Amino acid sequence: MSSNGRINFGTFIQPYLAKLRALDQEKLAIILILLIFIIRGVIYATIFPLWYAPDEPHHFLNIAHLAKKYAPDVAAHSSLKGIPTKGYYPRPSLYYWLCLPSYLILAQTGIAARAYAIRFISIILGAITVFFGYKTAKEIFSNNKFIVLGTPIFICFLPMFTHITSTINTDNLAIAVMSFFLWISIRSIRQGLNLPRFAGLLASSIIGIYTKRTAFFSMPLLLCLPAFLMVSKQNPNRPRLIKRLLLALVVLLSGGLLILAVNILGYINIPFWYEATKQYFINHSWKASAPGHWQLFWMTFWADFGWADVPIALNYYDILEKVCLLPLVGLFFLFFREKFSEKKTLSRVEVSSIIFLAITLILSILTNLIYIEIVLNTVMHKASAVLQGRYIFPSIIAIAFLFVLGISGLLTSKYYRIALLVFASTLFLFDAMCVLRYIIPHYYAVFNLTVVNVHPHYTQYRPAILNNIYFYNCLFFIYIALLGFLGYKLFEETEEA
Repeated sequence: MSSNGRINFGTFIQPYLAKLRALDQEKLAIILILLIFIIRGVIYATIFPLWYAPDEPHHFLNIAHLAKKYAPDVAAHSSLKGIPTKGYYPRPSLYYWLCLPSYLILAQTGIAARAYAIRFISIILGAITVFFGYKTAKEIFSNNKFIVLGTPIFICFLPMFTHITSTINTDNLAIAVMSFFLWISIRSIRQGLNLPRFAGLLASSIIGIYTKRTAFFSMPLLLCLPAFLMVSKQNPNRPRLIKRLLLALVVLLSGGLLILAVNILGYINIPFWYEATKQYFINHSWKASAPGHWQLFWMTFWADFGWADVPIALNYYDILEKVCLLPLVGLFFLFFREKFSEKKTLSRVEVSSIIFLAITLILSILTNLIYIEIVLNTVMHKASAVLQGRYIFPSIIAIAFLFVLGISGLLTSKYYRIALLVFASTLFLFDAMCVLRYIIPHYYAVFNLTVVNVHPHYTQYRPAILNNIYFYNCLFFIYIALLGFLGYKLFEETEEA
């Protein structure tokens, strides 16, 4: 504080700047990635009008009804007039309980204030996923900066992931919790399982499942985990082997009991799923619908915004299919090298972790395919229930890690510096194209440096600040500044590596 009693801002901020300078390049890079994701999330959350995201009005209504049920005095005067209700039906989810406090705090304000506050909670959940993507990659390949930083960069700049995690959706808590589940799983494979990690696995699996059924793949993963715990370490002594076998048995029994409990409670009827799946493949009509369903799945994983009604040009999806062949080829080269080369580059723990994440992705796709495509669409005749790419976002860490690992399999370490910069730049340009060429023209009549004019159809529940161009100018300025700083740090970090 200065002599005249005023706070000296330079003196106040200096200790924090000193702490930032003391951070190593990798930690500073992940902080920048997280900040960029949050800023991108705010841009997405404010550019998209309310209710123009998958099931957003339905999720908001479920939170509102929860408030009226458990806090009727607080929520009594909260208006819900004008919120779309077509196709709405009440459903349980722990995500609604997470958002309930912010809804009640802002209960006396307008609908927009409550809705945007919940959107910002979703952004934080998305940032948590980006962070655990970094932690998971770090756990497996701590010295490979391309994979350690490339994994969170992939998650951060994936347009559809940012879109979902900047709106009101139960997916967001399921994604964050499953990201924690995968990190704990990989940490257990690498360092061994103890009671706190086991409790974290069980708790995150239960929370994820009771948030959204897209997290159901965590239960079969719990059944798979004992095998990885037993083989991840080479030549253990007998006492440690016995301890590991006992822990594996506990995990196996717990996973089985969890599946049994969920089935008995009726949340997921496994015998019904099995019978429905058998009948589905006996009926050959699925072959005719498969190509169209795959197209929608692929589009809604990468970039098909709003209510899956704001796609990018179809040729870009074809390009993305071809681009994704590169990591597949890289993973094949990596497998071939490890299988037939005399000099092994991967440890048993690293191989176990990679296989575990590959199984995670397969189980995530299969469980969602069975429930959504077969149980809902075919057996329960809900024609709108089609497998979308966002439903496998709870396994986004596995997807990002395997994608980056596949690319690294095509490169030698001396090219990691330029490859990481090209990778990050390509994802940024793809995201920028989605925002500037498709999202903004769809919702805005005019959007430039001086004027923001949304189409009249989307003006309802739009706060006045979102019509102020200075708000967006500030957001984009901060975003570009952080991107420039990250580019510099990535170049510096990978050059040192």
